[in-house]
Amino acid sequence: MDEFFECMGGDSAGPMMDAFQGGGESFGAALGGGGGLEAAGDAFMDTIGTALDGGAVPGLTMENFEEVADAFMDSVDFGQMANMDFADMGPMMMEAATDMMPDGFEMPAEMAQGMGDMFQAMGDAMGDAGMSPGDFAEAAGDYDAGGMTDDFAAGGGKGGPDDFAAGGGKGG
Repeated sequence: MDEFFECMGGDSAGPMMDAFQGGGESFGAALGGGGGLEAAGDAFMDTIGTALDGGAVPGLTMENFEEVADAFMDSVDFGQMANMDFADMGPMMMEAATDMMPDGFEMPAEMAQGMGDMFQAMGDAMGDAGMSPGDFAEAAGDYDAGGMTDDFAAGGGKGGPDDFAAGGGKGG
């Protein structure tokens, strides 16, 4: 994960944020197109993967990003998210991102603003599609960096719907 934080705090921060914002836009477009959360999550990861694999963010690979995405998803309390609205979801996700930073790391203000904007836009897209933070929590509970798995649709896997209905469990 060191590579990710080196990029975030260095000259690659701008291109990294561009990749994240492109991923967020793809997420929203997939949801707006009726693709559902699985398609939106895949669109987010595919867009970022294409940017990283193409060298858009010097020093950062998709493997590095997937490692950080796993850590981020592990730090989000999806049980709590199931009971909130989108106005609270974005700040909670930013708090989770901040909590996973290495000791002493200060996220650049532009990166924090960009990530907050991305989380807000993703929440807006979900709201526009008639979804709730609880819907996202259920889908994200079976996250893996390669995309959502089929276990969620079958009702299995960690953090499945029953866990969230009971108010427990974290994704990742």
